[in-house]
Amino acid sequence: MKRKKFLPLLVGILLAVSLFPAASAMGEDRPQADYGGGAAAYESSTEEEDTEDTVFLYNERNGYAYLVSGLRGTVSWMKTDRTGQIPAEGTPAGERKDQDRQSGRTDVELLSQSKDSGFVYGDITASALSEDGSMLAVALCDMDSGKQGRVVLFQCRRDGSLQYLGMAASGVRPQMILFGQDGKLLLTADEGLSASEKRQLRDGKSSAAPEGFYNRGRGSVTVISVAFIRRAALSPDMPECAYGSAVIADFSAFDEENVREYLIRNGIIEAGGQLPSDIFRPETIAVSGEEAFVKLKGTDAVALLDLTEKRFTDILAGGEEL
Repeated sequence: MKRKKFLPLLVGILLAVSLFPAASAMGEDRPQADYGGGAAAYESSTEEEDTEDTVFLYNERNGYAYLVSGLRGTVSWMKTDRTGQIPAEGTPAGERKDQDRQSGRTDVELLSQSKDSGFVYGDITASALSEDGSMLAVALCDMDSGKQGRVVLFQCRRDGSLQYLGMAASGVRPQMILFGQDGKLLLTADEGLSASEKRQLRDGKSSAAPEGFYNRGRGSVTVISVAFIRRAALSPDMPECAYGSAVIADFSAFDEENVREYLIRNGIIEAGGQLPSDIFRPETIAVSGEEAFVKLKGTDAVALLDLTEKRFTDILAGGEEL
């Protein structure tokens, strides 16, 4: 196992992201995050989208805000500014009809199920804009908590509308999504099932169907090639859901006895407990070059993911060298 010195700055970033939600109820027009000039996240409290789960993503490239609603299963867009206000010069009474044409909505629930008959929409759990504002991606959970999620990729047009680019399968319960390597990759932090949910499934007390139960609901990180997913969507010989475009990296390699001893010795897991692949549940991700640092839920540990090989290579504890 590679031993690398942990970067305290990245730990701080991951902890900050995990503790700071993308949308807050502190004010309807208050910006919550700004991602490299591409997006700013807000919570909506407008009459049109009166749902607590609606998140705004502001795209500086085309001047449109995208309202992502998991409850409605939609992504809406409207011409606006960074604060969520319609620009004054575009709203005189005589031009209201023009303004109405500068908005629209994509039904992600219907789209995802029409593109993949094996998927039943449950929720939109995360969304992200690429740094250059050219693409928007959403992560979806299946209605069945034990089944794999999906990632849907769109191109953001100049008029704000969304053009479908493709869809790929992810791990179980993707809870965060981000672009990496200048938009070449998409990554999701797949939380998987909790220990109690796994016990219920094993004991037959869960409604989740065993079929499609990916690796017993383990936590994982899905790494998706943006170029592949776009090519697959254009090819008549490829299925609508481009399964081959994604690599789902889990922690099964850490279940080997000598590796478990290493983790126990460094205080990352307890002796006599569950297997690492059942314990580790990705929560947030930070990308640096060819590596991704993945904060593991409920621990102070961070997993190191090699984006070239698309596999986990180390688990880093605290901020100390292992």
